Amino acid sequence: MSTEADQLARRLALTALAGFVVATALLASFEHRRLVTARETALAERAQLVSTRLDALIDQTAAIAARAASAHDAMITAEARRRLVQELGQTPLTSVIAYTREGALIFDIGAPRTTAVRLQSFAGGDAEGSHARLLALEQSGGILYVNLAGAGGVRASAALPATVVEAWLAPSPALTHPLVLRINGHEADGPWLTLGAGNGAPAGTLLAAAPSADRPFVVELATARPGLSDAIVSALPLWALMAGPALALMGAVIVRRRLAWAALERQRRSTAQTAALQAHALAQAAIGTVVLNVGDASVHFSETWRNLLGFSGPELADEINEWLDRIHPEDKGRCTRTYQELLDGATRSFEHELRLLHRDGRYRTYLERGERLPEHGAILVTLAKRSRARSGNADPLDYAPRARQTG
Repeated sequence: MSTEADQLARRLALTALAGFVVATALLASFEHRRLVTARETALAERAQLVSTRLDALIDQTAAIAARAASAHDAMITAEARRRLVQELGQTPLTSVIAYTREGALIFDIGAPRTTAVRLQSFAGGDAEGSHARLLALEQSGGILYVNLAGAGGVRASAALPATVVEAWLAPSPALTHPLVLRINGHEADGPWLTLGAGNGAPAGTLLAAAPSADRPFVVELATARPGLSDAIVSALPLWALMAGPALALMGAVIVRRRLAWAALERQRRSTAQTAALQAHALAQAAIGTVVLNVGDASVHFSETWRNLLGFSGPELADEINEWLDRIHPEDKGRCTRTYQELLDGATRSFEHELRLLHRDGRYRTYLERGERLPEHGAILVTLAKRSRARSGNADPLDYAPRARQTG
């Protein structure tokens, strides 16, 4: 019953382990797909947000340039400049510079470094109607420049710290890896500018693009695709919840096996101790044993059996001829028939007297008892000296008849 329970426990443990491995693989696969989908959605939303914010900055630049153009004919007064500076302070822009179509400076407010903008970046036609047209986005020394062509031939360039745009690339729960921003003009040979993550797209990237609704540029965002490690970390709480029962079952099997092993070891020690005590008792009673293995006909003589014949240790080999060849010729036929009947199963046990050749060259009389042990696949034969009575002429055995067999 214990063996069946152990086998059932092992099967359950192996089934739990296999199920746990398969469930872990499926969970990692599903979680990876979920992370990819969530990151793609978040990336597209962030790209649209960046595009909307750029459009708002362009509108702010265009509004300031339009006010400058309206006051151009009457020249910009100190009060008008003060209002323009106040309006500039309400935006992330650090400076705005405006030129006429011919390159004459209309005004320059804010940080003076804006004057470093190259005038060739203003090449292009006038804006149609009152809507300013974006000519280019440039980057220089940590500053982004928004170059516009406004109504009336006014060219304007607004300066924006790159850190403002980089802040739009901050990580979020769905976008944990660095982001790379590229802003491309529709007619430009390459991206107008690239920001974030060392200005290089990570390997195995996810991409999202958001074109401007009104102007000729496209915002592109790139980030790393979620890896297996990301899926494992994300699924760790669910994995731990799933692993609990499987590990508990496997732990129970291990504990059961250890307890069973400990019990078996105690039983083995007890059996060995009992066997040692029995062997000692037989030696004290001067009873030798012969164990005949029915399967391969091998024999084992106890040390007491050897001593009864005057031998010790390796002086007498564990060979069946060492036993049979020592039987007195007058007893040999009777004894071998008895042994054969026991081997054939005709009898279960025997008890007889026989003479065996002693080491000193004389035949001595002994008592043999034999019994078949089917559960062990062996025959056990004991040997003892014949005891002589202290009185009388008879030569009886103290504890056995002269010859007896049981069927």
